[in-house]
Amino acid sequence: MSPELLLQRIRSAGSKNPIRDLVIGLAISLVAAGVLHEWLAVPGLSLAAAVAVIALEYELLLQSASRRQKQILESWPIVLESLESAAVSGMSILESLRDLAESEQLFVSREFAQCCREIDSGIGLDESLRKLKGQLSNPAADATIELILIASQFGSAGYVSALRFQAINLRLETNLLRELAAKQGWVVGTAKLAVAAPWLLVSVLSLRSENAEIYRSSSGTSILLLGMAASSFALWLVYHMGKSNAASRVFA
Repeated sequence: MSPELLLQRIRSAGSKNPIRDLVIGLAISLVAAGVLHEWLAVPGLSLAAAVAVIALEYELLLQSASRRQKQILESWPIVLESLESAAVSGMSILESLRDLAESEQLFVSREFAQCCREIDSGIGLDESLRKLKGQLSNPAADATIELILIASQFGSAGYVSALRFQAINLRLETNLLRELAAKQGWVVGTAKLAVAAPWLLVSVLSLRSENAEIYRSSSGTSILLLGMAASSFALWLVYHMGKSNAASRVFA
């Protein structure tokens, strides 16, 4: 995975400073490895602990990003319907954005409120909307924001019908993704547990001094490193095969 894609995933989880959060995550993994090495003095197991902490942090990141993106996706038809209603009633684009920012029930109202504040501070509509697109990091939001930008620059012909069409398709896509996640979630979770279980057993066995001495040897270290490589590959397969074909960010 490229650093840019990793930072984008951290941002999609709601992070305000992805680089800082990435550095903190790496530091935590190094601290965990250092503590385990001071306790058991098994180099192979300490390295495996660092990789395990990184994998755990990545799992939590994916869950947080998935949860936030799901909330954005489920609330986005309301955004589209609000924009459509505002356009039909003759409101300007800025007025329709303010209407979304003032909504108390909308999940993304804070992001729209920040966008409106930036516009009021003198930042142009185009730049503010592009910043909003980066904060949301959602394909549906990308398409809608690009549509708003086109309408603001070239006129609103077809704007209402495009919003209505996107809202209909988005509801269908949301229902499909919900069914898919329900069917494959328990399978993927079981596979991840199967990858983690052997390392929990190794950690428990290392509490005995004679076992720890074996793991410290060159052959023991080689076995641990080989097991770590196999576990990493298995975890990669779990993520790769369990990944749903959700829409990608074409307008990112």
